[in-house]
Amino acid sequence: MGFLLLAACTPNVYNSASYTLRDQRFYVPARASPGMGTPSSQDGLDVEIGRRPLGAGEGVFLASYEKPHDAPEAAYRLSLLTYTY
Repeated sequence: MGFLLLAACTPNVYNSASYTLRDQRFYVPARASPGMGTPSSQDGLDVEIGRRPLGAGEGVFLASYEKPHDAPEAAYRLSLLTYTY
């Protein structure tokens, strides 16, 4: 089981994040970018956590968030969390 901690991510700016996986702590870059959203009038925000290209034993989290178009930024809710290794 892993735990993910994000620093404040600004779209298209590299920030930092850390996560613990199998009792090992990883400090990695994080980048937010406008997400594709959904056909149901939602705004999307994608946050990629990890290095690319992947190093041995490393992976990348992708956290996708959505909110209604007219809602404030605080209305973003996690819609999908994936981990690729």
